[in-house]
This record gives sequence, structure tokens and C-alpha cells, in this order.
Amino acid sequence: MERRTFRVLLSLGLVAIIGLIATQVYWLDKAVTLKEAQFDAKIRATLAAVAQRLRHQTNTTAEVPIQQVKDFHYMYIVYLNEAIDPNLLSYHLKAEFTRHDIKRDFVYTLYDCASQTQRCQDYVVFNKSGQDLEGYESREVPWPKTNADQYYFAVYFPDRDGLVLSGLGIWAFSSLAIVFVAGFFAYAVYQLMRQRRLSEIQRDFIDAMTHEFKTPLQTISLVGDAIANPKLATNPGQLDRYAGILRQEVTRLRDHVDTILTNAKDYERAPDLRLERFRVQPLLDELESALSDRFAANDMPLQINCAPEAVVVADKVHLRNMLTTLLDNALKYAGAGASVSILVAQEKHQTRFIVADTGAGMEPRVRKWVGHKFYRAQYGADSPKGFGLGLFYVKNMMRNHQGSFKVESQRGQGTRVILVFPLA
Repeated sequence: MERRTFRVLLSLGLVAIIGLIATQVYWLDKAVTLKEAQFDAKIRATLAAVAQRLRHQTNTTAEVPIQQVKDFHYMYIVYLNEAIDPNLLSYHLKAEFTRHDIKRDFVYTLYDCASQTQRCQDYVVFNKSGQDLEGYESREVPWPKTNADQYYFAVYFPDRDGLVLSGLGIWAFSSLAIVFVAGFFAYAVYQLMRQRRLSEIQRDFIDAMTHEFKTPLQTISLVGDAIANPKLATNPGQLDRYAGILRQEVTRLRDHVDTILTNAKDYERAPDLRLERFRVQPLLDELESALSDRFAANDMPLQINCAPEAVVVADKVHLRNMLTTLLDNALKYAGAGASVSILVAQEKHQTRFIVADTGAGMEPRVRKWVGHKFYRAQYGADSPKGFGLGLFYVKNMMRNHQGSFKVESQRGQGTRVILVFPLA
């Protein structure tokens, strides 16, 4: 799929998901508003019925106003013209609330304007069967100040959220479904982008492999044509030079093949490591001797700082390969004139290797991909060639050694690769 087509489809999918979520939020808000209005109407009708029954008991014929307190979303005040018996009020409230199927906790109080005091306050709890639990501990409610010249009773519903949400079951289900769809879409987009990135990395690997194999093969072909010339038999010096070129290119091809075959193994399974406890200094001396010419040719000093008694528990062959890979990366990416160092720190339960250089370093976008198979940092057409397998090999071998692998780097400030081997 072309990059432009992928972006268009991704944008359309994102717009569709955002539109779906916005629509759900809009209708959910409408549903909550409607539910609140329905509950308000139901409460007013119930309280009006309670007032009607109290009016018959006290022969009161005046209109009964019902007020909803603004500061308390579900507090209602019912004004009366006569004093009301608290026991009578409690009986009718519970009876009417049960009859209208309002099975929610509520607090009620009765105000006596003659004494300007609250005569009672009771907290009524409904269980699943709809019957109130007697003897529940009273809870004080900060009742608002209102008209002190009238008798009134007030009802407050503390479970304000449950009153509305209890009737939004289908909306809750549809909202969860939309959240699931949005999450699945986000995960699918993440996987698509990841696969696209891996495809680009693998394509770069194929391009690099083609280049790395094509160059020595062309050289071998040209040398073979030259050797086939009969005149070369009379020039032993030229023949030796061509033979040296052949050996060099064959060695180069063999190294490439070994690198690919080594990293083509299934490192998800632990390899057969030959762990042993040995001194580190002799191994570092071998590496310094083998790579000294290459470092000198690039004008890059190599410094090794290791205590003579430092030891490590590791597979010697793989440890040598890992350190060689890190030093080879430093030669490729640090740049001429940069310094490279190996520091070995012997600690109580572990041995720490730090391979550092003072080269160009890496940007955060590059550093987060370090250790991924086939990934190579690209900083232009003249970037060093390779397969993107070296640090992948190092990272996986450290995992198999039960150790840790860490890369610290900033653009323009060099790179530090830290390998930690447990001694147990």
C-alpha cells in the first residue's frame, strides 16, 4: 500500500472513530438530561401525592408548592400551611415512595415555623426488596435556609448519580462497545504502523545485503578475468597481488555469511551456552591486538581500562563476538578522530562492561530502535553499510546470559553501551 493511500485511510478511520465517540457523548448527555427530567417529574408527583394525603388528614385545602433547591440537585421542599405529625409524614413518604417504585435512600426533615426548628430528621435506606431498614443511624444533612414563616418538609436524595445511571443500562453498554471499538482501532493502527516500519527495515536489510554481496562478487569476477589472461603468468608479483585480493574478498564474503547465519538463529530459544568463569584482561588483549590496525587506520585511539583480577561468568566465544560487534559499530559510526574506550568494572555480584565512544551519537528516534532486527541508523546516503543485526545479536545474547543490555546516547555527545553479567 502506498504511503499516501495509507495516510488517507488512516485519517478517514480516525475521523469516523472521533465522530462516533462525539455522537455517543452527545446522545448520552441527552439521555442523562432526559432521565433527570423524568426523575424530577416522578419525585414531584410522589411528593404531591404525599402532600395530598397530608392535606386530607389536616383538612388543608390550600395549594401545596414544591421547590427544588438549586444548590442540592436532588433536594425538594414542600411547603405546608399547617403543622404535620412527624410519624404521619414518615408513614406517607415511605408508602408513596414504595408505591411509585422509587427505591432509593433518602433523608427527610420537618420544619416547625412556630418554634423555628427542625422537629425531626430521618435517613431511610431501601434494600433490594424495597423495604426500608429500621433503626439506621441518622446522618446530619446541611439543610439550606429557606422561608422561616411556613411549615415545610424537605426530602434529599444523597445517591444523586445512582438515580440517573441506574436507568442508563443500554447506554452504558453501547458506550463500552464504542470504547472497545476505539481501543481495537487504536491497537490495529499501532500494529499496522509497526508492521509497516518492520517492512521498511527489512527492505533496507535486503538493499544492504545486495550491496554488501555484490561488491566483493564483482571484484572476484574482475580478478578472475585478469588471472585468466595468459600474459599474467609471466608476472608473478602481479599474480600474488591478485591472489591477495581474492583472499581478502572471500574472507569478506565469509564474514557476511557468518553474520547472517549467526543472527538467523531462533534466539527466542536459549542457545547452548558454555558458561565459564575466566579473567577478562587476556580477552581484551586479544581484541586490542586484532583491531589495533583498523583503529589506527581511522585515527581512533582505543583505551582499555580493566583491573587485572576482573573476572566474568560468560560464554567466551559469544562475549568476544559481542565486544567485537560493539567495537566494529564504533569504527563505523563514531567517525574518524573519535576515541573509543572499554571499561570493565568488577562489582560484588556482577561484572559491568562499558563500551563508549565520543562520536556523533544517536537521536532519540534512533535510540529507541536500537537492538531491533535489521534496523540500521540512516544519516544520509553516505551512512555506513551493514545488515542491522549486530546490536540485535548483542541484545539477545545478553538476555540469554541473564544479564542486561542498555544504550545511552545523545546526538553529538557519543554513545555508551553497557553490558552487565551476573557472577552467580
